[in-house]
Amino acid sequence: MQVFGGEHGVGGVTPNLHGDQGDRILSAVEAIYAAALQPADWPTALQAIADVFGDRGAALDYNIGGAGHAVISSPGAQAAADDFNRGWWRQNIRFERTLERGLLATRDTITDRHLVSIEEVETHPFYAEYLASHGLRWFAGTVIASDPGVWIGPPCTGVRTSRRLMTTSLSC
Repeated sequence: MQVFGGEHGVGGVTPNLHGDQGDRILSAVEAIYAAALQPADWPTALQAIADVFGDRGAALDYNIGGAGHAVISSPGAQAAADDFNRGWWRQNIRFERTLERGLLATRDTITDRHLVSIEEVETHPFYAEYLASHGLRWFAGTVIASDPGVWIGPPCTGVRTSRRLMTTSLSC
């Protein structure tokens, strides 16, 4: 899953269980359970997840064997998902590097620092044109797989700008 924010680093808010933040977490959990029973509700659940972290939106990427790849997105990430599906997926250096480095097989959180250099973030069209046009930048995600032929992920939130993501580890 990917959560998209502004310009400050992935998931700028640390969740807690008190007050409004606790209410947002509870709403997100309830929305996830509802979406498990009614898949058409995933956009609402993804937005609830993004809201927990104060991010713009979220997207869930999935692939089922040879059946292809698709993206489900929250309303806050829909424009970026639409552009991605119109062809930006062809220049997705993140996914290319994830495959090259065998990271689909890991259960670890993956960030841009695992995949690209600062120079690539500043110059590669996926970052400089596609992500920048949507006010996005950084990413963190986790691959979720129940079967070797199926992968869901990276459920990533975030994507506020912070150069420290390129130099320090991140736990989600």
